[in-house]
Amino acid sequence: VSGAVTMFDAPMAQVESPHLEAAVERLRAVVDHGDIADRAADHFRSCVHLLDRYDPRGGVPVHASIVDVRPSPSDCDFMGTEEKQALTRGSWRELRSSGEHWTMIAGANAAQAAGMLVQSAGVCEVEPLGAGPIQR
Repeated sequence: VSGAVTMFDAPMAQVESPHLEAAVERLRAVVDHGDIADRAADHFRSCVHLLDRYDPRGGVPVHASIVDVRPSPSDCDFMGTEEKQALTRGSWRELRSSGEHWTMIAGANAAQAAGMLVQSAGVCEVEPLGAGPIQR
C-alpha cells in the first residue's frame, strides 16, 4: 500500500463525548471574548455532536494505510485494535505523543505531535498497529 491517511487523535465510534463541557470551558477561557466565546462554544458543541454520531465500523475498508497520532492515554480512542484494522486494507500504525488532546494541538506537546505528523507524512509504507516504522 502506498501513502497513508494521517489522523490526529480522531474520535471514532464515541457514544457521547465524555468531556464535552470541560472542553467547552477551556475553549471559552482561551477565546475570552463574550459573544465570540459563545459562538465558538456553540460551534464546538455542534462539531462534537456530529462526531458522536460517526461510527465507521461496518463500512467499506479504505485502500490506504492509516497513521494514528494520539496521546497516551487518549480520551478519544473508543475502538479496539481489531476494529481499527478492519477499517483499512492497508496497515494501521499508532504513534503515541506525550500530553493530552489539547496540549498536542496547541500546548506544551504540540511540537512533539507535529514532529510525529511530519514523520508520518514521509512514510510510504507503515507497519501494523504497535510496530515501529519501516527502516530504510
